[in-house]
Amino acid sequence: MAGGNQISDGKSLTQATGQTNQPLKKARSRSILSRDIGLPIALIIIMIIFSFLSEYFLTVENFQNVARAVAITGIAAAVSTIVLVSGGFDLSISAVMAMSGMFTAALLGQGWALVPAIVAGLLSGALLGALNGAVVVYIGINPLITTIGTQFVARGLAYVLGEGRSLVISAETGFRFFGQSRLLDLSFSVYLMAATFLVVWFYMTYTRWGRHIYAIGGNESAAERAGVRTKRLRFGIYVLSGVGSAFAGLLLSSQAGSAFPYAATGFELTIISAVILGGASLQGGRGTVIGTLLGVFILGFLRNGLNLMGAQPYIQDFATGIALLLAVSYDEFRRVRRSR
Repeated sequence: MAGGNQISDGKSLTQATGQTNQPLKKARSRSILSRDIGLPIALIIIMIIFSFLSEYFLTVENFQNVARAVAITGIAAAVSTIVLVSGGFDLSISAVMAMSGMFTAALLGQGWALVPAIVAGLLSGALLGALNGAVVVYIGINPLITTIGTQFVARGLAYVLGEGRSLVISAETGFRFFGQSRLLDLSFSVYLMAATFLVVWFYMTYTRWGRHIYAIGGNESAAERAGVRTKRLRFGIYVLSGVGSAFAGLLLSSQAGSAFPYAATGFELTIISAVILGGASLQGGRGTVIGTLLGVFILGFLRNGLNLMGAQPYIQDFATGIALLLAVSYDEFRRVRRSR
């Protein structure tokens, strides 16, 4: 996704952008360290609190249920980390999930083989991601406005594909295996989530493109002067976001055994909340997939604990909103503190 005068290592990129101030590096290291320590502590505190409030919380079965429940949002959140780190934004996630699920279900219903139908579903997400990338990168429309628009496009297509109805996926197609099978008493979808996080972590940590993503999120014009082909990279990030959303949507349909045009409604807020809670900045240039994983499980255990206590869904949404506000406020506090 990047070419031209490529930057061969992080050192040359740092030199190109002029970020060589050692005290600043130490301050950033302390900030990152505090977040890395704070997230596990927050997760442990939540688990301790709910273990006293519900006798069913600290059980193997409940942990398995939480892992299965967060697998869908976790996959989408892992890919969304790349988008936010690059300084982008994508609100079409949940609509793409529904659209890809409906498209794949429709193809399977017409007799398509499993693999071609899955590939077609992923390609549908890639196409919508390409639309997002083209409008944001090459036309220059704000990503928030763009992805709100494509959200309606994808959701509308989901309803058109099923004529407003859900589509049942036959067990004979083999499609349900990915979401409903178990391996070592753990849902197979959890392994798919773990694999996704592992791939994204490797991509962001050990590849040239991963370093470039942090660079364009931190200072796009400086990265471009250093030889990074920023437009091509940003376009590819939106395509990747579409594929990741489609993958999550296919797994959601596999778990349910059906595809719904209204599936995953509101998921985009939970997904973005997990990424921001995990340490990603809305200004770009900062965030880790490990932090996102912790954010996913913090929100997952929070909702699970409230559910075990019999809390209404709006109470769970309220708690998620408070967690997001705290994360965004902390991010803004750090940004203002660094700018002084």
